[in-house]
Amino acid sequence: MNKPRCGLDSCFRHLALSQKEKLVDPKPRRARLVLDYGGGGGMASEEEEFLFGFYTEDEEDPAAAEAKEQRAKRRAEGEWGKEKVMAKYKEQQMELQLKYLESLKSSEYPIRVDRKTTKSPMRNLHNGIGGPELYTSLNVLAVKLIKCSVQFPIDVYGHVSVRDDIDAKRVFIFRRVRDNCQKINDAQGAFLSLTGPSRGIVLHSVLHIEVDLKIRSLDPESDVEIANCCLEDKVATSYSKVIRSRVAGPLCSVDLTYAPVHEAVEATFKFTLSQIKASIKRPNGSVARQWQPFNKDNKEHCEILGKITVGISGIAEGVLLYDGSSSVGEGGLIRLQRRVVAAPMWLPLYINTVSRDGKNTTTSVCPTNCGCQTFIVTAGSYELKGAIVWSSLYSSKADDVHMGIRPVKLSSQL
Repeated sequence: MNKPRCGLDSCFRHLALSQKEKLVDPKPRRARLVLDYGGGGGMASEEEEFLFGFYTEDEEDPAAAEAKEQRAKRRAEGEWGKEKVMAKYKEQQMELQLKYLESLKSSEYPIRVDRKTTKSPMRNLHNGIGGPELYTSLNVLAVKLIKCSVQFPIDVYGHVSVRDDIDAKRVFIFRRVRDNCQKINDAQGAFLSLTGPSRGIVLHSVLHIEVDLKIRSLDPESDVEIANCCLEDKVATSYSKVIRSRVAGPLCSVDLTYAPVHEAVEATFKFTLSQIKASIKRPNGSVARQWQPFNKDNKEHCEILGKITVGISGIAEGVLLYDGSSSVGEGGLIRLQRRVVAAPMWLPLYINTVSRDGKNTTTSVCPTNCGCQTFIVTAGSYELKGAIVWSSLYSSKADDVHMGIRPVKLSSQL
């Protein structure tokens, strides 16, 4: 087994599968960070066992089994404890983060590391000569707090962001300021309410993920840090359908779930509530159900308590666009929490809607490289008008900066 590489490379997430195994069994794999603590020639160390609770090496390997016994012996003799592990982990993460930030400042395209992306969605709506330029992207499916040793409810703020190959600036997936925290009531529902990305993510080489989350206390100086670190992942050439990475903190761990999308286009969604089926009392006393146009003044019309999720064929988890927490706006516009999804050019998207009365409806659409597509969704007592704007992720002519990106074609290798 290769020894973990130093510097930023030690942040890479490694899967315990060969390329052949990935092709044969493309199930979601749990990934881990490889922390370069210099132990075991690449085997899991005491720190990794504590932080992640699992191994990526073969447990049937005699050397791995012997190393595990030695770790258990050292723990029993008191040579290893939680405080030592977390102190070393935090020191390592701070060192890696400093190196990461320095690499951004000294890169070919130096930037202020705290800036957010200025690129908007729907930038490349026209086909260029020779057809669309297709690149690898990804969808962040979920960010969850696990193994929490805190008393719920908690108020969480901070950000989870991604840097890609377009402008190397932050594309926020989750962002809350201290005065607008997300309240998490229990460990079972400890999912962060994701609101990004604001545009399609382009991955040519390496995915950068930044996590900076805190728990609010009464005094700002007493706020508790959940995680503050940077991750790197080479997902542009990954064959895994779903990847899970974990960040360990002193009180909570953060699980990130994301799915690479190869040969992808950007899909930007819009939904409006056009009609609602209401009960109408007839002159003879009977009650009939009839479709009525949306009326913003009718409170019942403005309270959809359902969900809208977009899924990709072969992936069980979908991208949650609307969770029912916000009311309907002017003209029946549904205020989506997320509206941008990376879609594979050659596979259909499945739009699943769950209405307030529990009716479930699934509609499929076929991606195109550019243009606008409309459709109607009837979910129980509601009729929704949906619209998707398709756009290529990147164009050297349309985008104002040329990053030397080349399309990544994987279908010919499968």
